[in-house]
Amino acid sequence: MRGYSLDLRKRIVAAVKRGERIKDVAARYEVSRWTVRDYMNLDKAGKLAGIKHPGRPALLQGEKLAVLERQVAEHPEWTLEKRAEVLAEATGVKLKKSAIGNYLKNLGITYKKSLSASEQDEEQRQNYWQEMATQAAEKLVFIDETSSYVGINCEYAWAGSHLRARDNQPKGKKQRVSLIAACSLQADLAEQALVMPEGVDQNAFLGYLEHCLLPTLKAGSILVLDNWTVHHGHEVRDLVEAAECELLYLPAYSPDGSPIEHLFAKIKTLVKQLRPNSVDDLIEAFCQAVCTVIPKDIRNAIAHCGYDGGDESWNC
Repeated sequence: MRGYSLDLRKRIVAAVKRGERIKDVAARYEVSRWTVRDYMNLDKAGKLAGIKHPGRPALLQGEKLAVLERQVAEHPEWTLEKRAEVLAEATGVKLKKSAIGNYLKNLGITYKKSLSASEQDEEQRQNYWQEMATQAAEKLVFIDETSSYVGINCEYAWAGSHLRARDNQPKGKKQRVSLIAACSLQADLAEQALVMPEGVDQNAFLGYLEHCLLPTLKAGSILVLDNWTVHHGHEVRDLVEAAECELLYLPAYSPDGSPIEHLFAKIKTLVKQLRPNSVDDLIEAFCQAVCTVIPKDIRNAIAHCGYDGGDESWNC
């Protein structure tokens, strides 16, 4: 009997159970009537899933397969060629790199890697998250900056397999536009955002706090910032404390603690699609992109980063 997939077997059995004739089911799925009858009998016996596909036994089984699993655990950065070489020495089984890849796929092991800054202080990060567990998410206001250049566009485009997608982009001195924004459950992103030409310095940041952000916040809010030097200084602290708010800095090299990074990714993707060719176009593109961020995006970003505990009695 040919070893058809379990999904196809289930479809054949379900069709007969619905009352369709065996010959019609056989014709539709291009199998013999005897195959349909055999599947019905196996289903009655509870053995429909027990059919084994034909083929030779796997070269890596049992302890030999465990060698490959240990190899991945101990040396995740090895290439397939290196794994095949070491595996052959350890087990005597010589495999091509494609075969190694198939075994890894069947084990649920995929090729990926996440990098984090070696300067991170794990104790500092743990203390930060312990503090966050006591704070209501509604209190938190995450502030950050991003920027883009005139002429920015999408890095990739569709083209035929033998063709190359062509485009152009300015290569001279680049003109920049910056966005300062705050991500919180107290207001929409557009209500707490400032788009400005050139880069952000401390004067621009102080002006943003004084005239754009702090007037929209409720007393008791906690402003969460990264450790950029612009965010430090007694002028920043004086403004925040005058508004009856608090300052809290993320652990060093911990962008994963800032939900606004996820919103900036969406914003910059939309800016690229608009293909701004002047400073005015870029400012308008940022404004349009910021307005596409909806409250649901903000809630999802904050929850994704793990800010969901604390005192729920705090009313925003």
